Amino acid sequence: MVEEFNINKALKAISARVTDTQREEQNKLNIAGRTRLKQNAIQNQIARAAAQELAVRDSIRMLESEPDSEIKTLRLRNLIERLAELYSQQGLYEDAAATTLDDARREVYQRSADAIAKPDNEVCNCPPEIVTDRAKQRHIRVDSTQKVETLVRNGKPVSLRVCRTCGDVNAY
Repeated sequence: MVEEFNINKALKAISARVTDTQREEQNKLNIAGRTRLKQNAIQNQIARAAAQELAVRDSIRMLESEPDSEIKTLRLRNLIERLAELYSQQGLYEDAAATTLDDARREVYQRSADAIAKPDNEVCNCPPEIVTDRAKQRHIRVDSTQKVETLVRNGKPVSLRVCRTCGDVNAY
């Protein structure tokens, strides 16, 4: 007599064959793989931005030799803004702030540079918010800082975090 296939029984049998040590080793490999992928993505972004930076610099040099015109001015302005953005993609936020012509972008780049330069252990002391979930009749603790974006520091990804209460900015 053939027994009917039971998925739960099969999963338990497979699970019984895997030891705790094997599970731990697999978890370590999974974590290392995710970290490696993230690092590779950042390294690829930096390499791509560096290559594009060279092309933008060549375009700027080429435009400098052309006669003055409104089109030349617009192109140079666009290329300079692109150069600043490429600096920021490489983690060169101070260079980006010095290069850009737009005051709003300069503030963003400078804020990122300041956050990168700030020591990781200097965080604000604002208490977490307590939010009430009325549907589930419970209180939820929400950290006062929130991740705004991912920045590059020394070729590695870091999170730019901003405090919702006091506006303190740090990257760690």
